[in-house]
Amino acid sequence: MRTISDILKEAIVDSGLPHRQIGLRAGVNRISVMRFMRGDTSITLEQAERLAEFFGLSLMPKETTKRTRKG
Repeated sequence: MRTISDILKEAIVDSGLPHRQIGLRAGVNRISVMRFMRGDTSITLEQAERLAEFFGLSLMPKETTKRTRKG
């Protein structure tokens, strides 16, 4: 299963834009983008939301099954 990080990294690579441009246009620090892409660090939810919006993606919560307690 692909993660949000995988999808965002793919969008960054596919865009062909330099990390600086992406950072400026998405409102995310370019160093954060660079470190995220290298795998040095993760990004915050806010940064993920900004990048997703920039690339026309939506972050949606995973649908979960409600568990009931037997007893």
